[in-house]
Amino acid sequence: MKTVIFYIIVICTLLYLAKIQIEFNPFKITLNDWHTPVATILFIIGLTLMRTKSYNDGVNATIEAIIELIDEKKATNNDVVEKNN
Repeated sequence: MKTVIFYIIVICTLLYLAKIQIEFNPFKITLNDWHTPVATILFIIGLTLMRTKSYNDGVNATIEAIIELIDEKKATNNDVVEKNN
């Protein structure tokens, strides 16, 4: 029941953000500002993905790989400097 109420609230909020207009004669439903709720949905999905464990694991693996590349680059630069001296 909580889920149904949550989805009703979300749908009503998105329709409010879209500035919905309903006309009955002739029957017409218009969303004047449709890009705002789409951007809101994408923003919420992005925040949700950032909080997932797999995302954090990927970020940590990338940071470790970058640190390894930097250490390798430092080692090769030190070898070049020693050869030049």
